[in-house]
Amino acid sequence: MTWEELFYICAAVAGAMSIVLLYTLKASPLDIGEPEPVSNAANVFAQRGAADRGGRIAARLRIAV
Repeated sequence: MTWEELFYICAAVAGAMSIVLLYTLKASPLDIGEPEPVSNAANVFAQRGAADRGGRIAARLRIAV
C-alpha cells in the first residue's frame, strides 16, 4: 500500500464519518425534545440565563438569534 492509497482511505473514512454526523449530531438538547440544562451559578452569564447567549455578537454580525 502506498502513501497515496493510505491518504485516500483516510479521506474516505473521514468523509463517511462527516456525512453520518451531519445527519445524527444535534446542536442542542431542544433538537431532540429535551430541556436546556440549567446554567451554572458560577458562570459569567448565569444571571441572564441560557436564552440570552451571544446577543451582542449576533447583533454585530447581523445574525438572527
